[in-house]
Amino acid sequence: MRALIFLLACSPLALLAQSLDYRWPNQPCAQVLSCDTGCTACNLPDGSSAVLLGTNMGAVGVDVCPHPVEVGDNALFTFGWPAIADNDHKLLISGLAFQPLHIDSVIVWHRAGSDGPERLRVSISINNAAPVLVSDCYVEATFTEATFTDVGVVAISEGNVSGMFQLELQAYQGAGGSWDVDEVRIVTTPATSTGISELGAPRYSNAPRYDMLGRPAPRTDADGVFIDRFKRIRVQ
Repeated sequence: MRALIFLLACSPLALLAQSLDYRWPNQPCAQVLSCDTGCTACNLPDGSSAVLLGTNMGAVGVDVCPHPVEVGDNALFTFGWPAIADNDHKLLISGLAFQPLHIDSVIVWHRAGSDGPERLRVSISINNAAPVLVSDCYVEATFTEATFTDVGVVAISEGNVSGMFQLELQAYQGAGGSWDVDEVRIVTTPATSTGISELGAPRYSNAPRYDMLGRPAPRTDADGVFIDRFKRIRVQ
């Protein structure tokens, strides 16, 4: 007898939720961002644990400069975005899950600077699969919260100790201005595994069988749906 494993996301109970919060505070840590015209910011998230671990944010093809937007609140000013979204320009946020997790939501606080990108593509890659588009949304000129829900399930394949995901943020359709990110939050809850028994091939029996209409069925192993003498439904 074998078992089929299905990953089912459980209800998002607040006590079980874990989140990675990227806020880029002006404080020292193992990974920092800095630029000549801005400040230095910690490039690691709050919320990493033995279950969920977030890595530093990476930038591909764009310049990143932390700037204070309020006292104690930094934002990343990013420059160099194309008019049309492409794989050569993006921000990457990666994470490791040490148990199956459902990504309930991704929340981005962002804005378009003067002449900055007017649109944002959000994609997710899970366990090195090809990125899947989550949303393509408009970018406001003031800091606005954009929430994307039911993003996906991070499973752990057999033989591995963790699953992984990678969030892609691609701003585009601007005229050379900045796209500014104040915070990114990734909210997860546990996903449970349920074992469902898979029966082997049907065994021949001399007991009478009936079809779904109650008529006697042949004793050959013909394909169909039958009820045996124990009132069990058999599909073969």
